[in-house]
Amino acid sequence: MPFVSTDCKSALSGAVAGTVIDGVGVVNYYDPKVGPKSPNSVHPAKAGTNLGMAAYGYFINSIPELLYVGIDMFYPGGWTGDNKNPGLANDQARLDQESKAINPNWQLWPGAMKQ
Repeated sequence: MPFVSTDCKSALSGAVAGTVIDGVGVVNYYDPKVGPKSPNSVHPAKAGTNLGMAAYGYFINSIPELLYVGIDMFYPGGWTGDNKNPGLANDQARLDQESKAINPNWQLWPGAMKQ
């Protein structure tokens, strides 16, 4: 039974640490000396999404939260992209557009949409 309490404490401490780091990033976002263009700035909506996903993962189901955090942290550009990388959503839209140019009947999930 001690593994369960240790696991819960480590998950909670990770969520608290992430929230504190996001809080510092939001302060940097509004600081005129640093500004929103800094890589150390975090948009308040992004910080809220991170906090919501951490709470969802801690209290309800950790699988979607791990998917969100994994893509956000390790995929180049995260979900929506940054100055250097297009991000997952833009990569997927480009893949869809280029595949439809080759094959007009192409679908990401074949059979999901009946024509």
